Amino acid sequence: MPVTVLLDDGALAATGDFAGVVRVWDLRSGRAVHSVAGHVKRVTACAFSPNGYALVTGSDDHTVRVWDLRRKECAYTLPAHAALISDVRYGKSGETLATASFDCTARVWRTRDFALLRSLSGHEGRVSACDLSPDISRLVTCGLDRTIEVWAHEDEF
Repeated sequence: MPVTVLLDDGALAATGDFAGVVRVWDLRSGRAVHSVAGHVKRVTACAFSPNGYALVTGSDDHTVRVWDLRRKECAYTLPAHAALISDVRYGKSGETLATASFDCTARVWRTRDFALLRSLSGHEGRVSACDLSPDISRLVTCGLDRTIEVWAHEDEF
């Protein structure tokens, strides 16, 4: 499994594989409780929402998918970037999502409707990871150009 993420309470884990299949595992029983397919290429990033009701996945197919874990279905598919999605991160409140990509950009999305709030470019190479500060005042990205960028929000993310 190339991608693994744990839910904050440690009860669930999610994995994504080379075939584009995402599985959610109950760590107490060791069994897969959800298995969903939708990406047409390998899953490269995943993150649980803070409330645990959604899982966001990124792929080499350039899309981000939002999985409703209660309904066991894809709620949104975002044509998020022009290249592989390297990272996806929820803000602490769950109202904001950040994505990073090998297209040399990072993007910030509002999770209520998955509207794009900002597209950030500044790296000279692929963006490999991103994270939002707890108060969502900053987005930090790192790239394969061996740089770290700290982005402060102008109005809002």
